[in-house]
Amino acid sequence: MMFKVGLLLFVFTLGAVPYVAQSSDVKETCRQLFERKSYTDALKVCEQESKVGNSESRFLFAMIYLNGMGVEKDVQRAISVLRGLSESRYFPASNALGFVLQNDDGFRDLSKAYHYFMTAAQGGYAEAQFNLAITYMRGLGVQKNMEQAVYWLKKSAKQDYPDALYDLGRLYLIGEGVGKDFSYALELLEKAAGNGQSGAQYYLGYFYYTGNGVEKDDKKAAELILESANNGHPEANYQFSLFLIKGVAGLPKDIKEAYLFAVLSKQLGYDKAKNLVSKIEQSVRADDLEKMKLYVQEKLYSKRKI
Repeated sequence: MMFKVGLLLFVFTLGAVPYVAQSSDVKETCRQLFERKSYTDALKVCEQESKVGNSESRFLFAMIYLNGMGVEKDVQRAISVLRGLSESRYFPASNALGFVLQNDDGFRDLSKAYHYFMTAAQGGYAEAQFNLAITYMRGLGVQKNMEQAVYWLKKSAKQDYPDALYDLGRLYLIGEGVGKDFSYALELLEKAAGNGQSGAQYYLGYFYYTGNGVEKDDKKAAELILESANNGHPEANYQFSLFLIKGVAGLPKDIKEAYLFAVLSKQLGYDKAKNLVSKIEQSVRADDLEKMKLYVQEKLYSKRKI
């Protein structure tokens, strides 16, 4: 996983956003409304709390406008608020600014994005350290520098940031920018997977399924790949579908569930899933296919509701 991009939506973890010391009965309200996705109400309360100097509330106010949550999207307004917060060394805002300036076509400025990532990274903000590492790795607004990329990945991984643990683990697997070290790579991937990183869960699951570098364990493989699939990993959904079609990795054959995971993989943009969905549809009777499609629709609707 690289930058946290979802349809150019800035995705962030509230748990990673530090609170500013304010009266707790006021401070919690903005956050609680935001977490409940009551964005219209949150906008009003966040603005009120911002006036008494609550940086987190000001940040969430910016996020609502940046992502168009219950209001008309206003990136310029969000940037203005984030700049003010960044100047006061509120590092989640610096990181968010880096994201916008690196990914939004209308506001792209790679050199400034690099500056904001560096500011937050030097301030110890783990997500910015990861983003700065990827910036160096890809040469975005700065000359490519693998040594610096590894340096900042290690800084972020030291704080157990899941994406940094995953990317650093992959580097140790292939020996890029670091010496090859399978056992240390495995340790990093295990830690990333334990923190919900879907790529790490998939990698580990495949290792346990194939017995590549670890003792083969079908049960553990199926559990990890299912976790990865449930966390939205396209290839994991595809692979779990194959498991269910073939009845391997300790799983029974189940064409209906296999169809669900194949459709999910296709919706997540995994190219191979298109052919898999077609093959499944061609392998069953018309009346069974209609039942399967209805089942998938119900499952997808329940996921959307959640």
